[in-house]
Amino acid sequence: MRWLVLAALVALTRPAAADESAPAFPFTADEFQRKLNAAIVADSTDKDHADTLRQCRKRPGEVECSFKDMAFQKTIAGFKRLDLASGRFTLNMSLKLSTNRDGRVTRILLIGDRSDFANLMETLSVVANIAQTFDPDAVSGSVKTFADELGIIRGDDAKDIGKPRTVIKPYAVIGCLSMPSDETTRIGCTFTPRS
Repeated sequence: MRWLVLAALVALTRPAAADESAPAFPFTADEFQRKLNAAIVADSTDKDHADTLRQCRKRPGEVECSFKDMAFQKTIAGFKRLDLASGRFTLNMSLKLSTNRDGRVTRILLIGDRSDFANLMETLSVVANIAQTFDPDAVSGSVKTFADELGIIRGDDAKDIGKPRTVIKPYAVIGCLSMPSDETTRIGCTFTPRS
């Protein structure tokens, strides 16, 4: 039964089929990675230890990246000093880019987690940073408004938990999905070009 409930998240995270007629963003995977790292550093209070992309593996039609977690672990250490957290915390986040034959990005997929507050906030932050690679003012208003619009911080009590939320912005179509936590705490957000 669990696989039925997870079907929507699996569909969201499945690599996009290499469709050469699919619209593409006007940048390559390498260009996007540089833009995202710059947005993450600009958003970070500790520019030398920002949780930028750590390592990326390239395969035909896909690039998969992990993230550094120095800033994440510093945040956890701060929570522990305030006695707000205990135990071990792992940053559960990855980035997948689908590319066409020309190397241009056709889909951006961020997989994050809401298993704890720190992972949820890191996921929200990187989704905002991705939006800022397209438009530096994409989150110029309230971050909470941005998060609510995409449903990133919704919990199990939300009426639409388990259903994707799609928002059309001038720069991309953004779709985010959170599942009930008894099924998975993973969050998936995609950015695709407007056709």
